[in-house]
Amino acid sequence: MGMSSKEGLRFALERFGDTASYSSEAIVLKIRDLLHSPSEYAVLHNLCKALGRTGDASAAPVLVEVMRTSSVPVARTASIEAMELLGNPIVVPDLIAWVGLEPELGPRQAIFSCLGSLGGAEAADFLAKVAKEWLSQNSEYSRSGQLAWTAFLSLETPSTIQKLHEMATGLPLSLRAQALLRLAQLGDFTVKEELRTFLSYQHVPSAGTRSTAVEALALLGSWDAMSFAVDDPDPMVRMAVLKGFRLPSAIAAGAGKEILYSFARSQDLNFALPALQALCERGDRVLLEPWLRIAATYPNGPQSAEAINLLRQEGVSDSRTAPFLLQRWEFCDDSAKIDLLRIFGRLQSVEALEVIQATLLDDTTHPEVHLMCIVQLGNIGPEALPILLKVKERGVPDVFAESWVSALAHIAMEDPAARSVLLELALDGEEGSAIRYHVISVLPKILKSDAWPVLMEIRNDAQTTRVASYAKDLLLEYF
Repeated sequence: MGMSSKEGLRFALERFGDTASYSSEAIVLKIRDLLHSPSEYAVLHNLCKALGRTGDASAAPVLVEVMRTSSVPVARTASIEAMELLGNPIVVPDLIAWVGLEPELGPRQAIFSCLGSLGGAEAADFLAKVAKEWLSQNSEYSRSGQLAWTAFLSLETPSTIQKLHEMATGLPLSLRAQALLRLAQLGDFTVKEELRTFLSYQHVPSAGTRSTAVEALALLGSWDAMSFAVDDPDPMVRMAVLKGFRLPSAIAAGAGKEILYSFARSQDLNFALPALQALCERGDRVLLEPWLRIAATYPNGPQSAEAINLLRQEGVSDSRTAPFLLQRWEFCDDSAKIDLLRIFGRLQSVEALEVIQATLLDDTTHPEVHLMCIVQLGNIGPEALPILLKVKERGVPDVFAESWVSALAHIAMEDPAARSVLLELALDGEEGSAIRYHVISVLPKILKSDAWPVLMEIRNDAQTTRVASYAKDLLLEYF
């Protein structure tokens, strides 16, 4: 690739690590060359990452060596993270032996995370031991204990449930709630009744603890129990209830419909929107109708701006929205038209194309509205291609060139005709035009590996140094 700098080496190793096309033996040799060169820590860091990505379990010993001998904390951290990527539990004894000797928080945190990820009986016993000591001391200042507890909660060993029950006895409410949540995640239905007791805000003052209990009950499908938290005074807890009723298991059970109705009628859009999304996920769009009627009064009607904002959110798209809003186009100022255009794009509204075309061909159109029309043509899809090309025939100002090409590229992701236009503009477009420059830039993203011969042709045949150099830069970057 013609790169000899440290930056070039770094780039190459990251790519080799991603593709597993670089031999782990070569990386190991390079690591050992640089292990005692503190000034080369950045390269050493990337070498460890690359080695982890190879998936070669035989590489573990050199990573252990880096952890034990490197004087640079970030390099030690990188070696531990690479061990986690490798997934070979053979390093567990080395990690346990080193964690008490590691002076820096970053690598020590990485060790606990790695132990939690690798799992196994030895890791589980060690993490449980450290966490128990921390819990028995009732100290919130032992960082290692906290790290061990968090790592232990990520384990899925056969003995995890039993150990959690043993450790959870006598814990502060917040930590016990974490333990119960993990037990629920592991499918332990014996904790249902205890979780109910965590919903009382009179006895459990922490909203975080109560919301954790709601999350656990949702995982266990305890829909009736969750309903007790609907009137919780803290919005965090009520939001946990709402999220619980959006789970696939809740949808399958048809649970919480009336509660979602209640949330969807809220004046607080932070609750109304996700509740409406949840109902739409269930095929129930009844409560969208009042918002559609309000939107039909845009831009002057009460709450019409809120209705517009809501209707352009993901999950509440409705085929009835665009016809309503198209009737309001002529009553909107430029700012309001931009809002409507965003919705037309979100809805991929073919019905809006006539209005968009007329707006683009109107010389009096405000530049920001003009720009938004171009952007949303790309979102609407292949049906918008003829309009996009008509805009090109009239001439695209340089300031709009990048947006015009982005819209074309978006359509080209799914439309062969648009891809053909891209290729034509890349190979035969006006030599110095902004359009051609931006078209060339998107080729690797649209054509993937097929962009290589096109870029080679552009590089070889370009009439200007600028175009040839740009094609060469893209070849180096992507290929």
